[in-house]
Amino acid sequence: MEHRRQNGTNEDIFAAVTPPGTQEKIRLAKKVEVMKKVLAGIGSKERDALERYYLRGQPAEQICQGMWLTQDEFRLIKSLATAGLAEAD
Repeated sequence: MEHRRQNGTNEDIFAAVTPPGTQEKIRLAKKVEVMKKVLAGIGSKERDALERYYLRGQPAEQICQGMWLTQDEFRLIKSLATAGLAEAD
């Protein structure tokens, strides 16, 4: 009897045996965990600025005025958070 080894990765095998949408839910849950870790690792002022921008949809100009930030400071907050997400992912 001949045994053939399939060249599927663990991810391929997982995809074959899980219901549609399950993988996306798992990826989203992992992203949420990464975001929580990044948010927990930054200061309250930075977290507040990011929550206002990404969660509440406030314009950058409004956030800068309300928090006494320059445009450069706000961009720096966003880029550091993005870098933290990339590193944690």
